[in-house]
Amino acid sequence: MRDGEELEGKVEWVDEDMGIRESRRPDLSSYEDAFEVDWDGVPRPLFQAGERIIIEKRMTLMPGRPWLNTVTYMVEEVNQEEGLLKLWNEDLQQWDRSHYISGIKKHGFLYKLLKKKSTVPLAQPSQTTEKKRGRPFKPENVGKVPLREGGKKCGRGRPKRGV
Repeated sequence: MRDGEELEGKVEWVDEDMGIRESRRPDLSSYEDAFEVDWDGVPRPLFQAGERIIIEKRMTLMPGRPWLNTVTYMVEEVNQEEGLLKLWNEDLQQWDRSHYISGIKKHGFLYKLLKKKSTVPLAQPSQTTEKKRGRPFKPENVGKVPLREGGKKCGRGRPKRGV
């Protein structure tokens, strides 16, 4: 067999797997871009240290560069001379670094601000379908003794002597 025949079978399997993986990919079209490209082609960040960004990463070793994961980070430091970001992953409680110049140009990473493009008014708590937290309501008839005919209560406990 030739190398090309083996590779074709593997690529078909990869294509099926990419479709499943892409279906789990979140839609980031409503978020603002985190970088603007200058006249000289160098991306410039639109955020500062202390803000949160979203990075959509891709697998660069596989054909077609399928989606790998999407992670939200807190930016700790921005080095514009070298194009480095020092990031804090709050979910995993660990540090991460990203080279945004090669991430955008070479690897096809997508950097977005956590702020959305358009502001949609938030739903009021009464409009949401979420359950309210707290103590459940107590039904009205629990704990009351039903009355007998004639409006007398029935006796409870030990019978009285001498009656």
